Amino acid sequence: MKSVYRTPLRYFDLLEAFPLPGCALCRLLLRGVEQFVDSLLYEYTNSDEMRAAFADSKGVCSEHGHLLRYNKQGNVLAIAKLYQFVLDDVLDALAAPLGKAELPSWLDRLFGGAPRLNNATLVERLEPKSTCVVCDVMMSYENDFIEIIRRYAGEARFQEAFRASDGMCLPHFRQIVRALTSPEDARTFIGIQKAIWEELRNDLILFIEKQNYEHIGEAMGREGDSWVRAIARMAGEKGVFGVRRP
Repeated sequence: MKSVYRTPLRYFDLLEAFPLPGCALCRLLLRGVEQFVDSLLYEYTNSDEMRAAFADSKGVCSEHGHLLRYNKQGNVLAIAKLYQFVLDDVLDALAAPLGKAELPSWLDRLFGGAPRLNNATLVERLEPKSTCVVCDVMMSYENDFIEIIRRYAGEARFQEAFRASDGMCLPHFRQIVRALTSPEDARTFIGIQKAIWEELRNDLILFIEKQNYEHIGEAMGREGDSWVRAIARMAGEKGVFGVRRP
């Protein structure tokens, strides 16, 4: 019997997210991560595999640490148990002997330099062996959604919903364009996004003009929060991309 291809549910999640404010992909990732954290604190806390993952990653990243702290259910006991394993691992690393002391160079010896402690071994033991488990889940969700967009970017229904949205943030736009394999789909997708960003730029221009004394007393329209929207559209929503470090 010939198998029937079914449209993935996450495709419909995208269509439902497009009419909402902001980057639809950021919104869906944040929702998915919140659901994962709830499951983590209620279903996986006593899992040996999750405890080991937490210890290897030295807990979660700073951004997702705040998400744990302010989880909707307030399950602080589960967090305490997970971080006990992290601290056990850190303290085990501190209890191990340090590397051999390094002899000073001839130049250091000339000026009375003493042997220097080799801290590299300890630093290496304290390095995370894996990435943040919540970041891993977010990246998995992200890859799934980008693949769905690549697959359906040429469909009229998808394009119509995307055209009526706030568009993608710049980081997600880059990832999607990189993933698109059809030149025609890429041109259409880029064209829709370009029109959305042009509208945002026009809102910014109007907002800037209304700061002039000649426009004092004029009411702000949708341009009033254009500068806030510009930040989010260029950097992504808070909690998705975190701090950029070299």
